[in-house]
Amino acid sequence: MEISPQNQSSKVVATKISVVIPLYNKVDYIGRCIDSVLNQTTGTGEIIVIDDGSSDGSADFVEQHYKNKVTLIRQSNGGASVARNTGIDNSKFDFIALLDGDDEWHPCFLEEICQLILENPGCDIFATAYKLVYPNQQRDPKYSDLTKRFRGKITNYFRSSMSDWSVLSSSSTAIRKSLLIDVGKFKPGLSLGEDTDLWCRLALKSNIAFFNKPLALYYCLNDSSITKSNIPSEELECSKKLTLALFNNEVPQEMRHDAKRYIAKGLQYLIREHAKRGNYSVLAKFLLDKRIYYYFGLSTIKMLLAILIPGKTYEYLKNLRIK
Repeated sequence: MEISPQNQSSKVVATKISVVIPLYNKVDYIGRCIDSVLNQTTGTGEIIVIDDGSSDGSADFVEQHYKNKVTLIRQSNGGASVARNTGIDNSKFDFIALLDGDDEWHPCFLEEICQLILENPGCDIFATAYKLVYPNQQRDPKYSDLTKRFRGKITNYFRSSMSDWSVLSSSSTAIRKSLLIDVGKFKPGLSLGEDTDLWCRLALKSNIAFFNKPLALYYCLNDSSITKSNIPSEELECSKKLTLALFNNEVPQEMRHDAKRYIAKGLQYLIREHAKRGNYSVLAKFLLDKRIYYYFGLSTIKMLLAILIPGKTYEYLKNLRIK
């Protein structure tokens, strides 16, 4: 479906957007999240909250305070991917806007998304930048090869996401529903990287319309991050699938070089995190993998330092801003 700018406005396009919010034990944050959607300048087609078996009263809170404003679906705990897929399956409209239950949008987020849809009828993925919120600071991610306030089409997701953060996030992205169905939606059962897995599959199918202005707040306030706790001993699913896609010539020629660099940087990250924790028995298989040598940059230096310097010393140097 194409939307013509001549006969549509942002508010009209917004009525074609379903907002999908997965919820699990975030009773202290879900009100802030939903209010940020209700306060959008354009309105929206519908808001779907999927309670994924919360035990802290999250679903009851939503029902009590937002009963006539959102569609609440309760299900047993299956993980974020299952919850998001439930929301997608129950959505009525052409575009799915994703938002995590502890994050929030700037009031004009959907307005800008709608403008991106109007300006880029050939795209199926639409996103803005997002602000990272930590307990004591906020900062804007830096994206590879994108100028400040860039507005336009990204034709190579892997090149633009070669910094530490992806141009897509689960709280700043809207996707045409037909494309989500075509690529298989979120893959259940992945303990880590379920978002990145989807972004890579989407990026092979469509260009991205992007506005490099942070209009979503992405809260980094818990210990569930890969950087803090559960470092996998195997590479992430997205890396495996992208490697297979390269082997099967399913990656467009103009993306192949950057896709290989993207894989290499991800593997270097895993090596660095295991080295920092002294998990040297895991490193051997990664260091023998020739794919990690396809990229040399700052992440490579971080990896080598982590291998050569004991963990506490590495963290001390890192805190001195040797990054």
